[in-house]
Amino acid sequence: MPRTHNPSTRDHSDLEARLFLGLRLLLFWAPVPLASNRPWAWALLVVWASLLGLFWLVARWLGRVPPLALAPFLRWPLVLIAAGIALLCLQWLPLPAWALRLLSPYALQAYEAVSAAPLATASLSVERFATLQMLLKTVALGTVFWLVVALARRTEHLERLAYTFVYAGVFQALLGIALHMGDANYTIFYEAFTHEVAKGTFVNRNHFAAFLNICLAMGIGLMIGKLDAQPLSTWRQRLRWLANVLLSEKARLRVMLVIMVIALVLTRSRGGNSAFFIALLVTGIIAVPLLRRTSRPAAWFIASLVVLDVVIIGSWVGVEKVVHRLSETSFVKQEGHREESVQERVDPGLKALASLKDYPVFGSGGGTFYAVFPKYRPPETRGYYDHAHNDYAQLSVEGGLVGVAIAALGLGLLLAAALLTLASRKYRSLRRGLAFSGGMALATLLIHSWTDFNLQIPAVALAATVFCAMICAGQTQNAQREVATTQRRAVGLGGAAGVGV
Repeated sequence: MPRTHNPSTRDHSDLEARLFLGLRLLLFWAPVPLASNRPWAWALLVVWASLLGLFWLVARWLGRVPPLALAPFLRWPLVLIAAGIALLCLQWLPLPAWALRLLSPYALQAYEAVSAAPLATASLSVERFATLQMLLKTVALGTVFWLVVALARRTEHLERLAYTFVYAGVFQALLGIALHMGDANYTIFYEAFTHEVAKGTFVNRNHFAAFLNICLAMGIGLMIGKLDAQPLSTWRQRLRWLANVLLSEKARLRVMLVIMVIALVLTRSRGGNSAFFIALLVTGIIAVPLLRRTSRPAAWFIASLVVLDVVIIGSWVGVEKVVHRLSETSFVKQEGHREESVQERVDPGLKALASLKDYPVFGSGGGTFYAVFPKYRPPETRGYYDHAHNDYAQLSVEGGLVGVAIAALGLGLLLAAALLTLASRKYRSLRRGLAFSGGMALATLLIHSWTDFNLQIPAVALAATVFCAMICAGQTQNAQREVATTQRRAVGLGGAAGVGV
């Protein structure tokens, strides 16, 4: 039981502010060391997130942070996160041979094929160490999800998190542009890097584009949340509104969005650029009617993004090169096309889905795609595949039907939460703008993940976890307000009763 300690509000705010700052610094740092996609880098991420979670637990036990009133809705995402961690634990733990024969007979056969003696125990995972690594990463991401929900108690906290995304995106964009323009060529961490395209501190331009897409979505949501409901019935009013957006205090945020768009175009990433503009248009079409009072300003702002950023600025930095790559890309493999087709990109991962007949329910184990793929590799496929170039295929192979069901339920809950927030009138404009951010960021990943493995990159996975938590955090904020209102009413009734006595 927590100690009955009732510190002042200042104690609460100071301690939570430090934890919240540590969370924001983690979000900014994660992309810096090669997107945390090296063992020492993701290990540092895991330790950092775990320490923040441990400090929060100790502070809660000491009564230094107030209790959290969870909304009924939020319990379901937390249950799904716990279910994902439980699945990885089940895959990793050694099980008796008789239990494994019931749960995954083919996994037992695979272990027996390489064992000289009868096995007493074995695991669902075909590579336990890889699954242990995935388990540690997932626990760290689940801890970050909880910290966002626990520490982002007000809309202002969510705004600061969104600005952290923007600042991290601008830093990466400026670095990526500078290294690309300088044609940088260097060796770091015993690896040679070239910057023929913008990549920032990422190894792969597609993963850099995915991270920029998330940061851009957060900046766009912030802008939409700050738009004022003004009459836009005449061209003069529309031009005045547009000039206000470009020249007012919102101008700094607008400039940061332009910088990130320039870097996104300079990645020359087909999937990243396509995902951004498709997600922007689709999310805009769905969200603008739900914004009601600010629907027209939001529509004009989205139109200005397309016209100003793509047509004008994009033409200046070479958007035609991205268009050319897209025009040279076909859905199926064709002779004479220099660019890799969509079929060539995703075919190896899709062929690996044949493993589901051997590991149908629980999958082959988290992080084991590289170990399973050689058995199902198409004859024409060459090279080493540590990941499928399709997050959906990799999730299916490693998690089986149980993993797919957990992910599908979580996705449905997140989309429902974003739409409900956009459609509700009880939220402030900024809160609804951030719901637009979360919905758009989610859409960019859903589109881009069809041809890449962005969610296998720790920095991108961390960013995705934070914006998913931000989508859900508003529900907890409502629950906290309802609890506070109930407590105030109870105190008022108690005072009235005392006066009556």
